[in-house]
Parts: sequence; structure tokens; C-alpha cells
Amino acid sequence: MTEAINCPRCAVMLVDKGPMRACTQCNGNWLDVDRLHHMAAEMHSPPRQVKLVFDADPRPRIACPACGFDMDPWKVHGVPIDRCVKHGVWFDRDELQQVLQGVVLPAQPARVQLAGEPVSSSSSGGDFLGLVIDVLSEMF
Repeated sequence: MTEAINCPRCAVMLVDKGPMRACTQCNGNWLDVDRLHHMAAEMHSPPRQVKLVFDADPRPRIACPACGFDMDPWKVHGVPIDRCVKHGVWFDRDELQQVLQGVVLPAQPARVQLAGEPVSSSSSGGDFLGLVIDVLSEMF
């Protein structure tokens, strides 16, 4: 049986959700860093090792749901995350998807849409959500 831990944001007990734990109230996700690297690798076809760069972030710290000590705030692909070196990584709502999107899609400059111009699926990342769903469904 998995040890019960609570959400670091809203204190609700996290539930098992495949390879990670999730908060049913704020939709945050908790997983170990090895699982994060595996998920990042699976975003490519064929899967390949991906280097995730953790950049320091000066945000306030939150407590690790496993040990209660402050986690270090970082940014991965510009997305703020919180990491306990011993226990795992906390992603607030949609942050895990944003990090995985950063693995697949290169940084692109912002594009202004002119009035009356049709919205192109390629300018918004194509079918990225479908790719994330495929990767996550293979893990569950």
C-alpha cells in the first residue's frame, strides 16, 4: 500500500493516478524525478533520453508532501515547479503538460494573429494534447 500524503497546496489527500499522485481538488500532480524523465523520453517517437534543465526560481517555497521540508522552486522549460531532492516533483494544475510540451515543441516567438486571419493548428502546437494523452495512457 502506498503511503498517504497530502497536497502541498490544499492539504487534500493525494490519490494514485497511474505513475503519479494527483490532487482531486486543485488538479496538481506529484511524481518522482525518474518518472518525469521517463515521461519526457516517451514524448518522442521513438523514445529517447531528454535532458531536463532545472533553473533556479526565486518564488516562495512550499512543503514537500512526503517529508514536510521546504521544496526548492525551479523552472523547467520556463514552467515553475517545486522539487524535493529526496522525494519528487510537484506540478500545479497544467504544469506537467506544459513541461512535456516544452520537451516536444521548440520555443517559438509569440505570433500576433491579424483580424480575420484563420487560426492555424500548427501555430498553436498542433495535436499536442493528443500526444500527451497517448503517452499518459500508455503508462496507466
